[in-house]
Amino acid sequence: MKQFPENIRSDNKENFCVVNYDRILYLLRQEIYIHMLKGNENSLFDLDRFSRQNEEKIDTIQKMTETVMEELTQIGWKCKLSYGDTALFIYTSENPPAGCW
Repeated sequence: MKQFPENIRSDNKENFCVVNYDRILYLLRQEIYIHMLKGNENSLFDLDRFSRQNEEKIDTIQKMTETVMEELTQIGWKCKLSYGDTALFIYTSENPPAGCW
């Protein structure tokens, strides 16, 4: 980061929760992108781990995941939550991977 972004100006501090939400959503997309590039549709993306790693409540991460799932579905992927909505499977087959239940 060359310099701090404009959105963290002191007169914008009331909006920091929105700025942080957008930051974590960006990180979620980035990690899912990397997960997908590894090419194993049978492996899960661990939302619980991501939640702990980014110090964010799991229900907030699950809400963000709904957005990500809609975006992935629009570009041809199938998505399914599993393990009490703490794991995300992203796949192309007709049926979800065997580990997804």
